[in-house]
Amino acid sequence: MSLNRRQFCQAAGGLGSLPLAVPGLARPAPPAPVPRPSVWWRDRQGAVELSLPDLTPVRRLAMAGPWRASPTGLWGIDAGRLTQWGLAGTEAQRVPAAPGDRPLSLVCVSATGEQVLTSDGLRLHLWSTTAQRWVAHYPCPAQGVVAAAHPVRRSFVLAPQGVEALWEIYLDPQAEDFYTGTVHDFQFGEGVPTRGHLGLRPMPMPTGLTALAVHPQHFHVLARTRAGEALIVNLDARRPLRPRRAVHAWGLSTWCTWQGQAAWAHLTPTGFEVVGLDDAATWVQCPRPARGLVGQADRELLWRADEDRLQAWPERAGRAPIARAGAQLVTARAVGDLVLVLWRQAEQAWLTCHSASGGPALAETPWTLPAGPPFLHGDEFQGLGVDPGL
Repeated sequence: MSLNRRQFCQAAGGLGSLPLAVPGLARPAPPAPVPRPSVWWRDRQGAVELSLPDLTPVRRLAMAGPWRASPTGLWGIDAGRLTQWGLAGTEAQRVPAAPGDRPLSLVCVSATGEQVLTSDGLRLHLWSTTAQRWVAHYPCPAQGVVAAAHPVRRSFVLAPQGVEALWEIYLDPQAEDFYTGTVHDFQFGEGVPTRGHLGLRPMPMPTGLTALAVHPQHFHVLARTRAGEALIVNLDARRPLRPRRAVHAWGLSTWCTWQGQAAWAHLTPTGFEVVGLDDAATWVQCPRPARGLVGQADRELLWRADEDRLQAWPERAGRAPIARAGAQLVTARAVGDLVLVLWRQAEQAWLTCHSASGGPALAETPWTLPAGPPFLHGDEFQGLGVDPGL
C-alpha cells in the first residue's frame, strides 16, 4: 500500500516522541553517577571510609599494621606481603613477592598511587601499578629510611638513616638523565649519566635527617635534623636554605598559604610563627600559645588548637570557634572546605564535621580511639596539627 504526501506526514508526526534506532549507532549510555567525596579514617577496629559531609560509613576494612590511602586504593602489608585494597569492594589483592621473598615493610606511596616503595631491610623495592611488576630496586641502609612522596616533582624523597644525605627517586618517565660524579664529568661528557626515570640521585647534607615533609604544591622539602632543627631543602640546587630554626613540636606543624605564597606554620615556646618556603624567612609571629595548628596548603587560614576548641586565625568576621561542650579536643584535620575533629569525654569519643567557617557540627558520629594517629591520607603535615597522643 502506498501513502500520499498528506498521509505520510500524519504518520511521521506520530513518531516524533519515539526514539529512532539508527543501524550501527549505539544509544548513548546514561551519565555515570558522580561519586561522593569521602575520606579514610582509622578507629580501634581498622579503617573506615566516611562520606562527606554527613560522615556516613561507606565501608570498613579490618586491617592490622600501617597503611596509606591513595588514588588507587589503600596500601599496606599483610603477612609480610604488599597488599592493595581497591577503590571498590573490600577484597584484598596481594602483590607478587619481591625478589628474595623477604617480609616487606611499607615505606611510601606516590601521590598518584601508581608507585609503592617498600623495604625488606636489605633493599628497597618499587612496585608499579601500571606495569603490575617490581620495576626497580635500590640499596637500603641498615637503619632504614624515612620518605615522603613529592607530588610537584613526581618523585620520592628519602632520608637514609645513619647517612648525612638526602635521596630523590624520579618517577616521571620524562625525567632527564643526570650525573653524580664531578663537575668535569658533566662539562666534558667524561662521565656516564644515570638514567633519570627511576634513577636515585643522592644529595649530601650537612647533617643526618630524621623526618621529612613535602608541601603538596611547592618544590622544596622540609627536613628535621638529628638536633631537632628544621631545614628547608631546595631540591633543584640540592642544598638547604638558611637559617636553620629550632622546632618546638615537629608533629604539631602544618602547611598554609600566606599572602599567596607557600608557607609552613609551627609552634614556638611562646606562640607560633609562619615561615616562607622560598626564603626560609619568618613572615609572621603570633604570641598566643597554642596546643597545635591545623591548616591547609592552599588556604590562608589556620586553626589554633586549645584544650577544648579550635579558634580561627587570623580572626575575621564570619569565622566561629569549633567546640563541643564538655569534650576535650584530641586531633583535627582540614579536608577541602571542611574540618574534621575528634573529641573525647571520659570513655566516649566522637568525630564531628564542620564547615571551614567553623561553628556547630554539620554531622557527628561516635568513634573509638585508635592506638595511633587516625589519618590515612598524606604525610604528617597534611592538615594534621593536634597531638594524637592525648
